[in-house]
Amino acid sequence: MAQLVSELCRELPDKFVSHPGPDALRSKKKPIRSLILVTDLIGSGERAERYLDAAWRVFSFKSWWSGRRSNGLTFDIVAYAATASGKSRVLSHRLSPCVRLVTECPTIDTAFDAEQAAVIKRICAQYNPHAGAADVLGYQNTGALIAFAHGAPNNCPRILHKYSGSWTPLFARRVTAATRSEFPNELDQQEIQQRLVNMRHKRLSEGHDWSRAAKGTLETYLVLAALSHPPRTIDVVARRTGLTFLETESVLRKAMANAWLDKHYRLTDQGQAYLRAAKKKRRVALPVGSVKMYYPSALRVPA
Repeated sequence: MAQLVSELCRELPDKFVSHPGPDALRSKKKPIRSLILVTDLIGSGERAERYLDAAWRVFSFKSWWSGRRSNGLTFDIVAYAATASGKSRVLSHRLSPCVRLVTECPTIDTAFDAEQAAVIKRICAQYNPHAGAADVLGYQNTGALIAFAHGAPNNCPRILHKYSGSWTPLFARRVTAATRSEFPNELDQQEIQQRLVNMRHKRLSEGHDWSRAAKGTLETYLVLAALSHPPRTIDVVARRTGLTFLETESVLRKAMANAWLDKHYRLTDQGQAYLRAAKKKRRVALPVGSVKMYYPSALRVPA
């Protein structure tokens, strides 16, 4: 991520400045329109909040921000993922930042129902490598269920990355390289079927090998299935389907262009018909051949 920021600054020096302080911003001939925090994860939201608080303490930033409607400064936070609680915490800041994400970060509370989440939390506490220590579920007990190629964040449950005398973690010392190959990039058939069942579309999950579906077909059916009952926000649809926000938004644009959805993301009659057609069990035609197969009609003792 740091490399991406550096490349943008080198390629477009008139548009981007890396890690500017107030003096550097004041010296610019053109006013700075946006101050952007780039990060991999908004977990608890504390780090992003500290960044915004630090900006608020600078009088120049306050002045630029107060005139944001005409010629002022706006604040943006660009992250790969964010937990629902972390995103909400950042959005409630007085600077009203715009948060742009690729996907939502699942947590123990959002990925499982209340009963399952309670069981998982008890396991995390029971096998906590540091007995008696606080934040069993990670920093500020976020319980984040995400790991990156460069490592697992400290918002993950401790049992995922901390050693003890009788416990070997999945991501030892938060390093993910050794286990990266164990996590496929795409949804497998079983996971697809389970997601459809969870969205109350069991018939849609049966009789289809979704792993062989054409690119875009599976994503379309997943989104339409997710939108068949409320809530119908992009965040919820992405969570139900396992797609990123960008993938979800792309499917929504396609569905609206085909008149499968109205402006409130409710399925139209055409959208309902499209979904019903996919639920019909497809009969596999038996092969018809003109070649008559040979089979012996009598057996004799070999000579």
